[in-house]
Amino acid sequence: MHFNGDFHKYKPLQDFIAFKSMHNLASNKLAIKAYFESMTLHTTEDSLLGEHTRKNLSDSMKKDIETSINHFGGLTIIGLCTCFEVAAKDFFKAFFFSKPKSMHDYLEHRAIQGSVAFDDITNSDSLDDLFAALAERAASKAIKGHFSEVMRRVSKISKSQLDKNVSKSLDQLQKLRNKIAHEKHAQNWDVARLQEFENVVGKGIDELCKAAYSNDIPGSYTCIYPPTLNLNDCGVSVLSDIEM
Repeated sequence: MHFNGDFHKYKPLQDFIAFKSMHNLASNKLAIKAYFESMTLHTTEDSLLGEHTRKNLSDSMKKDIETSINHFGGLTIIGLCTCFEVAAKDFFKAFFFSKPKSMHDYLEHRAIQGSVAFDDITNSDSLDDLFAALAERAASKAIKGHFSEVMRRVSKISKSQLDKNVSKSLDQLQKLRNKIAHEKHAQNWDVARLQEFENVVGKGIDELCKAAYSNDIPGSYTCIYPPTLNLNDCGVSVLSDIEM
């Protein structure tokens, strides 16, 4: 099990580029004009299709497109936060699998911290299978709560000094995500603002990569230390496992 930092660093950038492409297209007046002129308009009377009517229809369509782009911007913010959550969970899974003792605070059985059920042991085909299952369970618990709390846990198990400003920015983005997801918050989103959010998530993932790399967790970290890689137990570069 490894932490594919390069893959996770790419995912929020991919989300941002998707928004930027849509925003640029919707902001292209010639493209919007061509789209409107390609439409076939029907009416009961030809006199109703005058210049004034066509202008009103064109303005209404432009407004609908702008609303759609801003809706897509909100979804992109939700997606960016998901990118961080997925990256954080994969970080913890790889860390816990490589250093099983670090799972202690995130496992509990019958109110006894650091313990597991006997069935967990007997139902596993191997020690690695057991560690993988426990790492999955512990990681799910470790990523709960505010992003700053997640980063605090990363710092604790990795004994790494993480950038507190990054944690603060992640919390602010998470708060905005919650507002969009749970309150249907909507506003005009431009490319520059979404790029700021992508940078926040990217920096958060950089912190995860640094914490993993400093603890010799197998993974790919060329996004922060090009062209360095940590090898897996077989001595094979895990960069070849990246799926993009």
